[in-house]
Amino acid sequence: MTYLREWHISRTSIQELPKYTELFQDLRVLQLSRNGIKELLAEIGKLRNLKELNLSYNKLSSIPPELGNCENLEKLELTENLDLWELPFEVTDIGVFQCYIFKLFSVTLSNLKQLLYLDISANKFSSIPICVLRMSSLQWLDVSNNDLKELPQDIDRLEEVQSLFLQKNPMTYLPHALCNLTKLSMIVVSGERMVKMPTAICSSPSIK
Repeated sequence: MTYLREWHISRTSIQELPKYTELFQDLRVLQLSRNGIKELLAEIGKLRNLKELNLSYNKLSSIPPELGNCENLEKLELTENLDLWELPFEVTDIGVFQCYIFKLFSVTLSNLKQLLYLDISANKFSSIPICVLRMSSLQWLDVSNNDLKELPQDIDRLEEVQSLFLQKNPMTYLPHALCNLTKLSMIVVSGERMVKMPTAICSSPSIK
């Protein structure tokens, strides 16, 4: 059982994963969409070989920073948890030894350097989380249907991003920094409130 590679649990009323999940060290795919999960335990960070994690359509209001220890993660789906409004940027563990205070380690989702696909659509994000801007391999980012009023001016840190979904957000303009994303080939926005968009984005033949 501990050699399990894929685990699919869907359409149940479970509210949290059992702690013995950490024993599945060979787990590559964990599919947990459409359950009643309210809390993701810190033990999720012990699944160091995990490649795909789907927690969409649950009841999460937070994500534990320990998820940042899953440094081989390539795909993370958090769609429609409704009360999810932030992702942990950095949590520092402080130790004390013989009156000396020292930093043991920092846990952050910024550690997910192998992440290619991130879907945080249909939540309550008012801005793109700082940790997302540090996910240097990200190619697909969906932040649609949130409360974003603007994009960060350093959105061009996501140098590898190819597809960007921004529709159903109350944004009125797009920053010029998007023009620096040379690999961007698809951008989806809603036009109802949009009043300003970089000319280079509108006229680029490589962007759909």
